[in-house]
Amino acid sequence: MSDTRTWTARAGWLLDGNAPPRRNMRIVVADSRLVAVEPDDGGPTDRDLGDCVVVPGFVNAHTHLEFGTLATPTPPFVDPVPFSEWLRELIATRRAAARERSAESLRDERRAGVTAGLAELFRSGVATVGEIARPDWPDETLDGPPESIVFLELLGLARSRIEPLLSLAKTHLDRAAASRDASRVDAASSVGWHAGLSPHAPYTVHPDLLAGACQLSCAHRVPLAMHLAESWDELELLRSHSGALVETLREFDAWDSAALPRGLTPGDYLQRLATAWRALVVHGNFLAPPDWARLAEWRDRLSVAYCPRTHARFVPTRYPLAEMLAAGVRVVLGTDSRATNPDLDFLSELRWVASRHPDVDRAALLRMATCDAAETMGLDDRGELTAGRRADFVALRGPSGIGGDPWEWLEDASWSVSASCFGGKFSPVIGKNTLSGHRPG
Repeated sequence: MSDTRTWTARAGWLLDGNAPPRRNMRIVVADSRLVAVEPDDGGPTDRDLGDCVVVPGFVNAHTHLEFGTLATPTPPFVDPVPFSEWLRELIATRRAAARERSAESLRDERRAGVTAGLAELFRSGVATVGEIARPDWPDETLDGPPESIVFLELLGLARSRIEPLLSLAKTHLDRAAASRDASRVDAASSVGWHAGLSPHAPYTVHPDLLAGACQLSCAHRVPLAMHLAESWDELELLRSHSGALVETLREFDAWDSAALPRGLTPGDYLQRLATAWRALVVHGNFLAPPDWARLAEWRDRLSVAYCPRTHARFVPTRYPLAEMLAAGVRVVLGTDSRATNPDLDFLSELRWVASRHPDVDRAALLRMATCDAAETMGLDDRGELTAGRRADFVALRGPSGIGGDPWEWLEDASWSVSASCFGGKFSPVIGKNTLSGHRPG
């Protein structure tokens, strides 16, 4: 359902992480914007959302939607999974598929994965998603909702790959601009998509390719995302050009020791990423306190995308979330993909974090999943329930209504999304968070 007129909604509670919980509130929407958020006066309203909690639409900062149809993570090892073994299995599976199947068949599979992944995210309240997309990504699937920031994946350790990949990145940025222009001309069409760039990881990206991507990020004011400090194997590779990750890359003829000097650290990459307009450090599982200090100093430009259940699959120790937040690091949340996570249910991700990090304030956790993530990706007009912001909000309901605690939904899995409004378009959410269900086109 799409609304372009002014309309109102009544809600039992409002939470946005930046203000105390507000009881019995009225929301006024005009086109795609919130024009008022005020106490309910008991007058007529267009939509009574009932005894629910309304929160801003969630922002999933990191995922790979092409794996959206996987029923279980790959490979099916017992946790924790050695990272290099997982990567070996993933590369081998991709290369076998490329040999045995047609390009169109593979594209159809990715299209189905993206469509299924977006549907799952929509049903769990995600308004905006940061998607890592391969160069041949099926752009027709990413018209939303949710709205997508498409981070074009750049993989090239060899010097010969630098110029072709930077040219591909420029084309991607031009296509995004054209998509956004088209959506402004035709308000009834898709919301378009936003561009981002993703130099994949230190072990797959030549330093000059990373520098060029950072320059493009600044010139075009688009965000950048890079996997960094994801595993001990990665740190060993940077330090000494040895270890399990190097052996895996050699096995697939994907290692070039001349491309990287020995003795690099995550801090060296943070310094380079700080030259981008805005950048996401994806995972950051093995960042050290000196790295946290750098991230805090550059928090206007750098954030860490914590993918909780993926971290738990690969790393047996607790993620230092409270310590990083206390140090001033801006941390946001992502689901990663179904290749590493049992599902893309963002509510489940939030509840997982809340249960395992009880020392993190619940309002701070909600900010990580809303306004902080939006600002990280340059979308400063969303993530809060205040007048002037984009009309992105989600209604959450439990089986017996609200008790005395408006944060109950964060701890009780029986609560689910009952309705959403993304960009001013209101939709009831039908069905559970499975691979089938409702997502408006």
